[in-house]
Amino acid sequence: MTTSIQSTRADAQTSWEVTQFLYEEAELLDGWRYREWVDLLTDDFQYVVPVPVTRDDPTRPMYDERAFLVEETKPSLDLWVRRADPEVFEWAWGENPRQRVRHFLSNIRVTSQGENDEVTVRANLLLSFGRQSDPAVFASAERLDRLRRVDGRWMLAGRTVYLDQNVHVLTHLRLIF
Repeated sequence: MTTSIQSTRADAQTSWEVTQFLYEEAELLDGWRYREWVDLLTDDFQYVVPVPVTRDDPTRPMYDERAFLVEETKPSLDLWVRRADPEVFEWAWGENPRQRVRHFLSNIRVTSQGENDEVTVRANLLLSFGRQSDPAVFASAERLDRLRRVDGRWMLAGRTVYLDQNVHVLTHLRLIF
């Protein structure tokens, strides 16, 4: 994905702050603290997972930017995370018993377009997902995040997840990558 605006590496302080934000976000997701996670999202947040495609022509994109496996916004995710609320959890059969999820982030690259109030972050992700007594399943991806500083704190303004596999072995995609 390219942009017409020249981007530069963010300064060391911004990179450190953003990296810490991503680690704390992963801790919330791994700990099923979804309500706290939704509070990290801007009101215009968009979350998409484009469909991976295999093409004969290597110059064509590896993902369909018009078709999505997942397409969510803050309001839709706010509704979706209710499945972890105590009064709903008993009836959320797909989540009961709880899944075991672990986010492993690496190769975090932070760039900015001028001001450091909004940055773009590329990171490699390995997601481990286990349910009941089934063996853990792993999914690797590249994440492209947009973070924005709002009232002095970083918030997630957008996330695009580029899955590495064309055929998925996850039992469902109701995961936040």
